Amino acid sequence: MAGRTVGDADWTAAQLRELSASAHKIGEVVELISTIAAQTNLPVLNVTIEAALVGKVGRGFAIVAAEVKQLADQTAKATQTISAQIGEIQGATDQAVSSVTEIGGVIRHLNGIASAIASAV
Repeated sequence: MAGRTVGDADWTAAQLRELSASAHKIGEVVELISTIAAQTNLPVLNVTIEAALVGKVGRGFAIVAAEVKQLADQTAKATQTISAQIGEIQGATDQAVSSVTEIGGVIRHLNGIASAIASAV
């Protein structure tokens, strides 16, 4: 049973490592989205300036630019929230991997003791 439990602990640790890797990949995508949101602000600024230069005709463009800027700001805030949550998931997953690995080591040690006792008997 101890040997089977060691196998289960190893499998669980492997699953947790995969979960951690997935969380890191999600974090990379969130970082990309955040970068895109930040880069959106420069073209919006340019459109706003051009719209101001054109006067009345450019008001529509200025309104659209303001809306795009607002969406970019909301996206940036949302990605910050997601990043924080991903960080928490990564930390918890790393701790779980460490704990399961440690439990597996203890069970391996107990399995060795049980084997030694069985051999002695």
